[in-house]
Amino acid sequence: MESTYTYRLFKHTWGVAIDITAEVVPLSQYKGEAMEVVKGLWFALGIDWELTAGEKQYLETGLRLVSNEIGDKVMDEPIVITLVFAHSMAARERLW
Repeated sequence: MESTYTYRLFKHTWGVAIDITAEVVPLSQYKGEAMEVVKGLWFALGIDWELTAGEKQYLETGLRLVSNEIGDKVMDEPIVITLVFAHSMAARERLW
């Protein structure tokens, strides 16, 4: 199951928009490397990106913060969330 989420942050003179697409598969069906975020929730990169240690930490922290909500929806068994696409846009001008 693949889903896309858009996150936006706008301040007075700048803004950032990020689109993240990921899919969820049971751990028992996943082939590849993944890191465990919390018990039963794993994360993997499905795109050819080299993330810095800080970027990996931000993704792991974000997933940990929403792990209860994820668990309420899809965690009948351990799962892997695989990042399959990400796009960001930044603006540095007066937005309104």
